[in-house]
Amino acid sequence: MDNLKNKIISILLIFGFVVFLGFAGFSGRVFSQTANQVILTWRAESFAPPDFQGRTLPSPGSMITVSAEEVSGGRILDLSRTSLSWDIDGRFFQDGTGLKKISFKADTTPGSSHFVRVAIERSGGKEEATAQIPVSSPTVAIAAPYYPAGTAPRGGFKVFAEPYFFNVGSIGDLLFFWDVNGAARSGGSDNSLEVSADPLRNERYFRIKSIVQNRKNILEVGREGVVFTAR
Repeated sequence: MDNLKNKIISILLIFGFVVFLGFAGFSGRVFSQTANQVILTWRAESFAPPDFQGRTLPSPGSMITVSAEEVSGGRILDLSRTSLSWDIDGRFFQDGTGLKKISFKADTTPGSSHFVRVAIERSGGKEEATAQIPVSSPTVAIAAPYYPAGTAPRGGFKVFAEPYFFNVGSIGDLLFFWDVNGAARSGGSDNSLEVSADPLRNERYFRIKSIVQNRKNILEVGREGVVFTAR
């Protein structure tokens, strides 16, 4: 139960940090010689469950798209004839006329960030904005629809592995492997597992581990383990 609480707290902290950085990603930091404002937004092409309410983070190998807009007096300016220059992590990346959007692959380690800067230059002045994009590792949460948290019916129950931030297009691109009290269970495309108690052993605690693997990249793996108490 403590493991489950710790996992939930960790996810909440991550999501809170993501929300904070999400605001930074939308507004950026603006260094302007005029009254104009530059707004940066970003998105990562990594997987998250459809009901996930937070910002989907990139993991190593994810494609990230960053877009820039310039606002003045409440209206979006036309940048189609304006020069934009982009840096990533302090190094020049790309420039061009009307280049409002760039895409690149996350290649830093989980727990660190990519730092993106855009500079918009015109005869009337120069505006810059930056965004910090956190990179996560593929993450797995084990969930069970029972209350109180960390408990389950004594006769048998069902758990679900919820994957986050894998570089896949759908949950069908993932393989799920399980271990219950030290006994391996066969893997497959089903992210759920039926757990049955052995009446002869009078089992009360169920130590469940889930390993999730990208079918197309066997090195991309997420792991999680929790303990459920039968009631």
